Amino acid sequence: MVIPVICSLIIWVVGFVIIIGERLVVRQLKKTQKQLDKNAEDAQFDDNSASLAYSMGEAALDMVPWFYIRTVCIVLGMIIIALGFVPLGFIAI
Repeated sequence: MVIPVICSLIIWVVGFVIIIGERLVVRQLKKTQKQLDKNAEDAQFDDNSASLAYSMGEAALDMVPWFYIRTVCIVLGMIIIALGFVPLGFIAI
């Protein structure tokens, strides 16, 4: 009786981690984008090729469709949470 409940709890925790982890990853990538912008400005007068490389990295992060990434992670986490109810069907009554 205890094993299905434990399995369900583990699956639910994994779903919540996927939903919450997405926000942490997006926040970290946005910080990286700001850091690349700052590095590009600092290297602008010293080394043009480094400044160009930093600007290209910032532009690549700027083109990422954050809304779609958030939507996919939230839907995936919700599906995993819903699948966490399956082990509860194996509890002996």
